Amino acid sequence: MSLFFRRREVESDSESKEKVQKRSQNRFHFENGQHVSFNSKGLLPVILQDTETRDVLHLGYVDRNALYATLETGQIHLYSRSKREIQLFGDGKGEIFHLVEAKIDRTRLCLLLQVYVKAETHQLKANRSSFEKVVFTVWDQQAEE
Repeated sequence: MSLFFRRREVESDSESKEKVQKRSQNRFHFENGQHVSFNSKGLLPVILQDTETRDVLHLGYVDRNALYATLETGQIHLYSRSKREIQLFGDGKGEIFHLVEAKIDRTRLCLLLQVYVKAETHQLKANRSSFEKVVFTVWDQQAEE
């Protein structure tokens, strides 16, 4: 027997049908034929990006129901892993996050949701990104100029 491969056991028809069904249950198919795949916990990471500033606002997760709610209402719904429930993102902060466009990454394991943010006050609009503290800088563009 070779050290570089192992003999694969032949799967029965019922086992391979089961795998295909499980794989398709983890997928969400869009109307245009594209699909994304949820992880083993039924979640899909989504990145929220402001369409005006191109700032990355938030990294969150959706389950199938949160994704449906987002697509149906046009407002961002995320799955809270700590509370184990779907929440309207920005609710209670005076912000409404409207879906403008959704893009799938090449691996089909993540969505980029481009959003338009409607804020009640300018102050809320200025501080909306979840990414605010610089950990380190590798390249200083101004030093090269």
